[in-house]
Amino acid sequence: VSGAFAEASEGNLSTSAVMESTNQKLDGKVEEAKSASMFYSIYDAASQQLRYTSSGHPPALILRPSSAELISLMTDGMLIGIFPSAGSAEKQVQLYPGDKVVFYTDAILEVRNEKEALLRGTGFQKFLLEHMHTPIQDLIEAVYQFGLDYAGEWGFEDDFTMIGLEVF
Repeated sequence: VSGAFAEASEGNLSTSAVMESTNQKLDGKVEEAKSASMFYSIYDAASQQLRYTSSGHPPALILRPSSAELISLMTDGMLIGIFPSAGSAEKQVQLYPGDKVVFYTDAILEVRNEKEALLRGTGFQKFLLEHMHTPIQDLIEAVYQFGLDYAGEWGFEDDFTMIGLEVF
C-alpha cells in the first residue's frame, strides 16, 4: 500500500486523485481481510486550509478552542484495494490559529476495559473536548495514557498511532 501511495502522491496536490490512483493500483491485488483504510490531507500553511480525503478510515478531528467545537472531517470513501473505485471525495476546511487537528488509528476507539466495554468515539471525543487547550504534543501523549488507563492491564489490542497539527 505504501509504495502505491508514494507513487500516486508524487507531485499530485489532489487528495482524492491520490486516493483513487492508490486504489486503482491495488484493485484486485488485495484480499478483503488485508484491505487498507487511509486518511490523506494536505495543509497549506499560507492559507491555513486543509484539503482531505478519507477512505474507510476514522475521521480526523479538529479541536477548535475558540468556539469549544470538535469538528469531524469525514468523507464517504471506501476501503482501499477492494472496489474499482474508492469513491474518494475531496473536501476542504479553513483552519484558524489555536486549532488542532488529530489524525488517529482506530485503536483508541476499540480499546476495552476489564469489563470488555469498548471506549468508542464518544469517550474519546469527550476526552478531547476536556483537553482541547492542551498543546498538541502533550495532548497526544495524554490520549495515549488515557487509552492505557481505560484498558488497564489489557492495553491496546491494536497498534496505536496518532499525529497532530496545531495552527499558530
